Amino acid sequence: MTRVELQRVSILGTGKMGSAVGLALAAAGLDITYGSRTPETTSKKFSEFRNVTVTDIIGACRAGGPVIVAVPWSATLDLMRQVGSELADRTIIDMTNPTSPDWSYLTTDGRRSGAEQIAETLASSRVVKMFNGIIADNFSNPGFSGEQVQAFFCGGV
Repeated sequence: MTRVELQRVSILGTGKMGSAVGLALAAAGLDITYGSRTPETTSKKFSEFRNVTVTDIIGACRAGGPVIVAVPWSATLDLMRQVGSELADRTIIDMTNPTSPDWSYLTTDGRRSGAEQIAETLASSRVVKMFNGIIADNFSNPGFSGEQVQAFFCGGV
């Protein structure tokens, strides 16, 4: 297996989860490009970080590197359809959880996971499921009861 040097990551979404993951990656030295529906107002949130840029969704898709999907599940598939051509042949990291808006139940049909639905929508992309098992509050200090959090990931071939 060859090692890939990772310098830039794009994140679609600037909410609690997208912000937490992006800032942890920025602290590790990566260049982060956030895609936001309101980049003008959202950019203030990240103004103290020199390696963080905020642009619109399409701009983030075009910035290069893997793309992390960090939007509410209710918007995910529509967004993937809208930007699908920008994400062709790219690695997509799905950190969503296919839940109802109030998080009270899963919205999948029991036959396909959310990541599988994203992979079907983005047929020419490589989809990896990652970061969805750690809540935003734990990204800056990933531990519970003195034990380091384990982050699982899964991807198709």
